[in-house]
Amino acid sequence: MINKKKLNLVTTMTPHRLGLAGGGSDIPFFFKKLGGSFINVTINKFVYVTVKKHPKIFRENFRIMYSKTEIQKNKFRIKNEIVRACLGMIKINEPILITTNSDVPVGGGLGSSSAFTVGLLNALYNLKGIKISKKKLAEKACYVEINLLKKNGGIQDQYAASYGGINKFIISKKGDVKILKLKKNTQLKKILNNIVLFWTGKSRISEDISKSYIKKDLSNILFVKNKVIEFEKILNKKYINIKLVGKFFNSIWTKKQKLSRKVSNNNIAKVHNYFTKLGSHGGKLSGAGGGGFYLSILPKRLQKKIPKKLENYYFRPKYCSHGSKIITKIYE
Repeated sequence: MINKKKLNLVTTMTPHRLGLAGGGSDIPFFFKKLGGSFINVTINKFVYVTVKKHPKIFRENFRIMYSKTEIQKNKFRIKNEIVRACLGMIKINEPILITTNSDVPVGGGLGSSSAFTVGLLNALYNLKGIKISKKKLAEKACYVEINLLKKNGGIQDQYAASYGGINKFIISKKGDVKILKLKKNTQLKKILNNIVLFWTGKSRISEDISKSYIKKDLSNILFVKNKVIEFEKILNKKYINIKLVGKFFNSIWTKKQKLSRKVSNNNIAKVHNYFTKLGSHGGKLSGAGGGGFYLSILPKRLQKKIPKKLENYYFRPKYCSHGSKIITKIYE
């Protein structure tokens, strides 16, 4: 449906996500053989993208502002590959200004790259006056990253960023995705209250890690995929034992380290051991591995033990109910 009003500026707000179970089974090389299933939840950390029609008086066609500033006459020379692919796919030819910023570092294992793709596409479609559904937005983001850019990642981040909240996703061998909305209940609230996300100090490119996964033996990813059923049972229990949740994440982390030597390293092991000594019931790296944020199930009463000098290196996630949304619209 085409909106007759012409927009001059659009800003989107797109959430990051926590993978709770099934991560890895969303990668095409796995789900095309055994199908995929995963549960994730979006949190109160966001990627903000603003797109604005750029006045011709500046005499520049494309200005892109992220960690760098790019000024290009030809969109196909834009170095930011996600921006280049999105502008090419949607066929944006008029002068445009794009700015972006995030609440957390890029490459942290919280789906930041895909949140940017989803947020950018959402903004660009709206700027053109085209309404797009959550499903179509997720599909377009997957197409950009997997088909156009040939990234070796999965599809869960794009769907999480588009839909928001807590969801269970089931992928057929053909790649069809079924979305099951789960309830935000007291069990989920208790889990989030006992989670600390600690910055390991190292950004990484997730596809570089997932590319190294051993593809001949899919048993470890199958184990993680099958854990989705177990996590769903945890969410549906009348009473939740936070120790069992920690044990659950530990079992996933043990298996995930067997996927590739790049998943963990000495620094990550030190972080894991540090939180274990603080009283953590378990934990894992968020995302593909190799760095980023470490997720620790640390009882709320013990979180005060974390030294003040580390207060800028961690945060406690809160639930976010929405996916990518428009927060600013300015018309011509």
